[in-house]
Amino acid sequence: MKKFISQLLLIVFLLGIAGFCTFEIKNYYQKNVPREKVLVAKVDIPSHTIITFSDMKYVMLPMDSVLPGSFQDPYQLNSRETLIPIYRDEQFLAPKFESSPLALGADDRVISLPTDIVRVDGLCLARGSIVDVWMVQKLNPSGNGNQGNGTAAAPVPPALVAPSAIVLDVLNNSNVSIFAPASATSSSGSSNSAASITNTNSNGSNAVLPTTVVLKTMSSYVPVVMNGLGNNNNYFYLVKVH
Repeated sequence: MKKFISQLLLIVFLLGIAGFCTFEIKNYYQKNVPREKVLVAKVDIPSHTIITFSDMKYVMLPMDSVLPGSFQDPYQLNSRETLIPIYRDEQFLAPKFESSPLALGADDRVISLPTDIVRVDGLCLARGSIVDVWMVQKLNPSGNGNQGNGTAAAPVPPALVAPSAIVLDVLNNSNVSIFAPASATSSSGSSNSAASITNTNSNGSNAVLPTTVVLKTMSSYVPVVMNGLGNNNNYFYLVKVH
């Protein structure tokens, strides 16, 4: 009988040690497992709702918990329409959204143009507007380019540097979108009303004056645009295509 009790106590002791070791290994794994930053829903989002930056947040998840098709770039989600409801803390997945021209593809990039060097033809833009980005060389006060030796240089013709770029957003001087809130959608799936980006009107009334236009364009166009941004002799002219 004593031998049986001794064996039983030994088994209980060994099981206790095994349980403790399993618990410690699990804790170590949870603390040290590789994690990845993923976008999830900040609130419950109904179907057929236009997503905005305020609807999303980052969380750190174990890599084996990150689902295929999840998102890490908020610009890939902003202005997309949900196909089905997405619940709080649920990962955003591509199949849960309607197809959208605002979403970034593998060869797409986002560029931002400050309004102090942006001239717009078409008076107003909306999310999804298609624009051609032209780069124009500024003229000196005399009306011509100048080579620095007194010889007037011939004006450089405008260059189309980013054709068919897509407007993702227009931000005011507080870095807040000037478009209408996206809580209510229209039949076309977009709640973004067109926003004026003109300067003071001829009658003296002030229109909306944002500070940055955010565009989606092909990666191959980005170097030329960035070089132009760094040159004070250039400005950009946006021509609304659609």
